[in-house]
Amino acid sequence: METEPSSASAYRIDCRDKIVQRLIQVGVPAGLLGEFQRGLAIFSKENKLRIPELVHVILPTDEDAQLVLQKASAGTAKKTGASALRGWLRESMVWLQWMMFEGDPGGALNKLAEISEGQRGVCGTSWGPNELAYCCKTCEHDPSCAICVPCFQNGNHEGHDYSIINTGNGCCDCGDVTAWKPEGFFPNIKGWNKCGLFRRSILYLWGLFWMLFLFIAKISCYRQRLCIMKKVQEKIYFI
Repeated sequence: METEPSSASAYRIDCRDKIVQRLIQVGVPAGLLGEFQRGLAIFSKENKLRIPELVHVILPTDEDAQLVLQKASAGTAKKTGASALRGWLRESMVWLQWMMFEGDPGGALNKLAEISEGQRGVCGTSWGPNELAYCCKTCEHDPSCAICVPCFQNGNHEGHDYSIINTGNGCCDCGDVTAWKPEGFFPNIKGWNKCGLFRRSILYLWGLFWMLFLFIAKISCYRQRLCIMKKVQEKIYFI
């Protein structure tokens, strides 16, 4: 009597070795891949136009998924196959993160924190009625713009045409390049378009969204295949 496999080892996939072999086949030097993800990060940084191709190589194909799921056709074996497929996808995500950050993701985020320390993109201080703020005709892009007292006093407005106003509801425009000239910013406020934290955060979030989209697309495809396989098996059983 045949028994179902009791552990994931029956369907274990050496994901890392598979990815390495495929990357070598598309021209990534084996010497670089001796360092695994770090080597891929070096290669992708020097060959940015090939990144879409590298992403395709790293992610498991439909054929890969079908092969794993065919091996795990029923019972606990089916759960084992699904687990192996999830493991492959997780390994793929690790490689993609190294490629996205052009190096160690953890190190990149730590460096981001160091670079961005003490920097702010915009002030954004909100004020209510009858609070004090500054208008500066030299710096503002239109008469409705104003900045808070600390931002004005810490900026360089020597020789500018400015005035103190009582505010209505609103917020400080310091850091907003569409409302205020950068020359009149508080020095610690770089502007959202120049703040290292902003640029890198957008890149990071876009990268995560991009990888999540790929992941969901793959999972959706695999689920459809599982449903088709299940229906085929049920038809065979009743025949």
